[in-house]
Amino acid sequence: SPREFKLVLGRHAPQFLGYSQHDSHELCNFVVDALHEDVNRVRKKPYVENFEASGEPDGTIAKQVLQRHRQREDSQVSDLVQ
Repeated sequence: SPREFKLVLGRHAPQFLGYSQHDSHELCNFVVDALHEDVNRVRKKPYVENFEASGEPDGTIAKQVLQRHRQREDSQVSDLVQ
C-alpha cells in the first residue's frame, strides 16, 4: 500500500519521513540513484582526475568525459539512459 511504501522509504531516506511536501522529481531522483548504486558494476571506485577541455571538438570531449565517468559509475541504469 502507499502508506507502507512511505514508511519503508522513510526508513532508508530520512528526508522523506513525516509529512513535509517533496516533489516527485526528488523522489524519482532518489530511487533511480539508489538503484544505480545497488547495481553498479564498479565495486572499488578508482580516483579519476577532473577533465579539463582545451579546445577539442565537443564530440571528443563528450567521449573522454563519459569514459572517465564509466570508470566509477557503470550500471544497467546508466546503460538505459545513454
